[in-house]
Amino acid sequence: MAKKHTHMKFGLFLLSCSIVWLVSGCKPRETEVPQTAVSTESRTNQEIRVKGSESSDLKKEDNSAQLFEFASQFRRPMNELSEATIRDETKRLRIAYLETTTVPQIVESTVVRSKQTHQLREFEQTLTPNIPVTPEALEQWQGPIVRVNEPLHILPRGTAIDPFAYFTFVQGSDPNPQIHYTLIDPNQTGYQTMQISAIDSKGNVSVATVTFLFNHSPIIQKEKKSQHIAIGSSIDLLAGVSAYDEEDGELTAEIQVETTLQTEKEGSYEVIYSVTDQFGASTSLTTNVTITNEAPMIVGPNQLVFPVNQSFSLLDYFSASDQEDGAINLTSENILASDFDPQVPGNYSIRIGNVVDRYGKRAIERTVHIQLTNEAPTVTNTHMTLPVFSEWNKESYLATLILGDREDSVDQLQVMIDVPFWQKIDTSRLGIYRFPLQVQDTHGKITRTFGSVHVVNEPPVFSGIEDKRFLVGEEKLDLLAGISVTDREEKLSIADVEVIEEITWDTPGSYPVYLSIKDSFTETRVSFHVSVVEKNPEMPEILSE
Repeated sequence: MAKKHTHMKFGLFLLSCSIVWLVSGCKPRETEVPQTAVSTESRTNQEIRVKGSESSDLKKEDNSAQLFEFASQFRRPMNELSEATIRDETKRLRIAYLETTTVPQIVESTVVRSKQTHQLREFEQTLTPNIPVTPEALEQWQGPIVRVNEPLHILPRGTAIDPFAYFTFVQGSDPNPQIHYTLIDPNQTGYQTMQISAIDSKGNVSVATVTFLFNHSPIIQKEKKSQHIAIGSSIDLLAGVSAYDEEDGELTAEIQVETTLQTEKEGSYEVIYSVTDQFGASTSLTTNVTITNEAPMIVGPNQLVFPVNQSFSLLDYFSASDQEDGAINLTSENILASDFDPQVPGNYSIRIGNVVDRYGKRAIERTVHIQLTNEAPTVTNTHMTLPVFSEWNKESYLATLILGDREDSVDQLQVMIDVPFWQKIDTSRLGIYRFPLQVQDTHGKITRTFGSVHVVNEPPVFSGIEDKRFLVGEEKLDLLAGISVTDREEKLSIADVEVIEEITWDTPGSYPVYLSIKDSFTETRVSFHVSVVEKNPEMPEILSE
């Protein structure tokens, strides 16, 4: 009966081992855990310690080495699946099931893992629980083994390092082997060696080393990241470019240039500078070179004004030049379109273009607006004063006008007077007679104004008027003696003068004398005094005065 019971235990043991083996054969799992601030300044190595599923927290020993534990043993009793946890430099919690021989790299949810563990426990509870493992089932003792993937890795300086990516680990028979590795600083240029060691409880040690060369990439410096040069100009692409490497030193002579630059063709071009150090680290720098071609320019006014019938050369007012080619001669071929007629006043547009530099760059066409103007004729001296009863005609009036025109001569101008108004002029009647007047040039430009004729009458004019003296007792004076009368329009004589006076010739005194004469329209009056004095022989001088 005891033997039968022993066989039953052994069968249950094999069944449990098979279940555990199936579960442990799954792929490694990992999950994120919160980062814990751990100082790395005083660490010289890291260690990994195996522990069960009851506790998987990261511990820190007195020597400040990071400690990790692998769960690689069967639990007694076999009612719980063991698992290994490793916390690496990236603060990621790595989970591996039993018999895992490499550091896990695949992330999987802990919820799935916990669910599988729970299902395994429920399955074991359906069997006979707490079956002890017999010593006969243990295999022969094996020590841990550490293997490195490659002995030397050349990496750019500053590369983030995951130590577990550079070695693999076979646990062996010890459920609690310790793994230590030395820290490296990827921010330090040069060679650094990471030593990995695994120690089991029996003192078996496996050691491996990985050497890292953290290579600083070369640096390319250029004074200007972009350049603009005129088309056709020469350029030294290496001017102002230098390269330096911390390990190799000066590498300017090793710079390689790659470009499709064409200095005879306008455009923007990439210039790629590259340099490689002795360890194969390369650096490139991309810059731009822009080839510019300034278009020729046509210079001149936007508008020109000329008198009609005036000859001129339009190209005398325009010029063309190019920044690269200098002055460009303009010819009649550069006048592209025009409806210009120099004989007809008006507004015209002339297009100037077809100006090209030696690289085929065309100037922007110019449109010039030309205005041919015809100034209106001028007329002055249109007002005329005419004495009443004068004999005159239209020709005599036109002869008094002063005409002018910028484009035409005077004899080419036509003067027109409104006939009905002209016929109303009566030179026998005083007054101002206005009439429409216009002057037209040969291009039809008309100046309109008004002419006028002022018929006037000048009054008669006396001459020889002065005061007189008369001595009592002498012969009576002729009051009109020495006096004359004139009239510009009419014939008047002294006989037409009316004398008004009240002189007492024998009584001394001063008496006024009034003279009056009339023409057809006006009366003129003048006066003087006659002094009547007594004759005194004792005062001849006074009388003579």
